[in-house]
Amino acid sequence: MQGDGAAAGGDGEAGDERRVEIGGAGGGERLAGGEPLVEQAGFDEEELPILRQMIAEHAEQTDGITRLRTELWPDQALAKKVEDSITKVADEIIVTKGLGDLPRFMDNELLKTMLQFRSFAMASVNRTMIPLAQGAVNGDLARTAQGVGSMLTLGMLVYYAKEKAAGREPDLDPKRLVAEAFNWSGLMGFFPDLWDPIAAYSPEDEDGENILPRFSRFKSRSPMESILGPTFGTGIDTVLGSLGGFADGKLEQKDVERFRRLLPAQNLFYIRRLFNAIEGEVGEALGAEGSTTQDFTDRITEETPTR
Repeated sequence: MQGDGAAAGGDGEAGDERRVEIGGAGGGERLAGGEPLVEQAGFDEEELPILRQMIAEHAEQTDGITRLRTELWPDQALAKKVEDSITKVADEIIVTKGLGDLPRFMDNELLKTMLQFRSFAMASVNRTMIPLAQGAVNGDLARTAQGVGSMLTLGMLVYYAKEKAAGREPDLDPKRLVAEAFNWSGLMGFFPDLWDPIAAYSPEDEDGENILPRFSRFKSRSPMESILGPTFGTGIDTVLGSLGGFADGKLEQKDVERFRRLLPAQNLFYIRRLFNAIEGEVGEALGAEGSTTQDFTDRITEETPTR
């Protein structure tokens, strides 16, 4: 953190509950949550006066952000300790995978391809699930509940935003919202990846829906893709599904969709409607079963894109 030095929230900024408060009198030597500073950040009582002095001499306010300017501190060992403590808190808030967060089989190139895009779900076990469980076991129930509540709220917002971006109306049923909140919050680790193939192959009800619900982010994937990953799963699904239908002289709109999904960048939210429209036009031109008859402009501008 050299250059601008370590930074902390300024006046009027809520910041994180785990921020270190080292200024002021009385409770200034404790974390915002009430735990002793020496226990949470690793500073001893002798370092606290020095910290206050360094902040008073070198810290500055820039656009509402307090910059500690640790590169100017005479005691660089203490400055490095401050920077490391801030980095540690940031790593706890934002899931960043490290070498120790992934199992050894992830060194295998074949398994890496099969488990593509799942490394952060694996890392969240060490970075999110285990720390929360430890906090609850050690009696820090208030902070644990606050962390879980914040993550669930953000998970709901992510679900709502992604559904809107995809042109779908979010399902605001409480049961669905709770399930999607857990799914997008990261609290479940890689459990959703294990659950989806089971749910996808579960029996169907009278409405043709699986009796075991699938999370929204898996609904556009085939069970084969959930099991084998996007590279192998999409390839096998295309070969077995679409090419098998071609051999029988049949073409369905979902076959066109399978080939569309092989294109790069086809699922980016800001150009997804364009790909949807092109997919619809190709299906209509080929007379695919299940295709719709619409103008290209209507396909792009419709509120809920159809394929």
